Amino acid sequence: GGGYMSGTATLDLYKADIMASSSDVIVASMQYRVGAFGFLYLNKYFSPGSGEAPGNMGLWDQQLAIRWIKDNGRAFGGDPELITLFGESA
Repeated sequence: GGGYMSGTATLDLYKADIMASSSDVIVASMQYRVGAFGFLYLNKYFSPGSGEAPGNMGLWDQQLAIRWIKDNGRAFGGDPELITLFGESA
């Protein structure tokens, strides 16, 4: 989303059907939490040196989506070893 504050993969601007029909690709769009739901900084609730990144849920969402695509892409006719990521803004 825009500056990790807003946005969606369902905007008319992002036409996955056009990308998929004009290329030999499978298009998977991911959503992730933005704003306070995705990036609220709660450092005082985590121990220093714990290795946790407080307020990083939006990036964890992205990592989980990529893992899901890798684990399930073959069921949609894709190759889990050939994943290309691209995005816009945040």
